[in-house]
Amino acid sequence: MVTSWSNLFYNDYINRYEFNDVYNRLYPYEILAWLKLREHLGIANPTEFNHALMNQPLAEFIQGAPLVKPDIEQVNTMLTIVRDMLPKANV
Repeated sequence: MVTSWSNLFYNDYINRYEFNDVYNRLYPYEILAWLKLREHLGIANPTEFNHALMNQPLAEFIQGAPLVKPDIEQVNTMLTIVRDMLPKANV
């Protein structure tokens, strides 16, 4: 029985889910960013996901120190100017 290489690869591809292969894993940074934003705003996040993209190790939040806001003189000067010009703005 002769089987073409393309059939072998196609069957292998069909038998695997898109994100289960280590070479095809994607980092879901957009989804994680939205989840963090929801958390910051006090909106409840889902407790479990049924999609393979979110059921992989790359989809877990890394617990660690929070990001520190950098102190940049030019940005601080600009913010001072904006606050003086627009006192009602929440900047």
